[in-house]
Amino acid sequence: DGTLFAATGTQAFYFFCEAFKGKGLNIHGQHLPVVSSFLAQCGSEVTIRTGQNMTFAMDGPGRVLGWAHHSKVHQKYAYYALKNDKVVFDVPVRALVNALKYTGTELGAKRDKIRLTFSAASSELVFTVIEGNAKATSFPVPVAVKEGSETKDFSFGVNLHHLLDLLEGAKGDRLEMRVLLMPADERRPKDTAMLRTIDEFLIDTDGKVLGGRGVDTQPENTFQCRVTRYMPSKD
Repeated sequence: DGTLFAATGTQAFYFFCEAFKGKGLNIHGQHLPVVSSFLAQCGSEVTIRTGQNMTFAMDGPGRVLGWAHHSKVHQKYAYYALKNDKVVFDVPVRALVNALKYTGTELGAKRDKIRLTFSAASSELVFTVIEGNAKATSFPVPVAVKEGSETKDFSFGVNLHHLLDLLEGAKGDRLEMRVLLMPADERRPKDTAMLRTIDEFLIDTDGKVLGGRGVDTQPENTFQCRVTRYMPSKD
């Protein structure tokens, strides 16, 4: 309740906002650009009305946008518990993005796989190219390990572009990155991992972002937001 949810076969996006609580809405992916463009021109108040075959959005001056319903909608909503993540970091967004983009310069146009490695001794993340003949290693990026988190070395493959998607939309300079490590078993032939980032911030009634991290006090006419971006490893 209160979460805007979108997913593909390998990525998931969750946007929680207090203002969404108690409201439900389905928008087909093909309509998102038009709906976003319309809402960007609206004021702080928008009325949503749902009919049998269409949904309508109306702003204060009375401008209306409508879109047709689709019979196929998301049938499954999943958000696995935070307690499953045994490794939790506080990470510098810009430094990670720069390290990833540097590593990506050594990949071919049709390649996307790199290796993410964490050193517990130095509390640093490093990215390396593991496809083709190219060899490149990023500069190490220091991260802050959250209290209670497991501290051990690990390494696994990731999709460079999907990992950038987790980071580039952040509203602040730092993010919480969470890792679920799953060893191989009878169902999984290889070790795998799940990664997600959590970005918390406030917005006002006009949609302006107030700070890039969660804040201790919440001014009037603002809403607490939490964005989660998710992806699996690639091994």
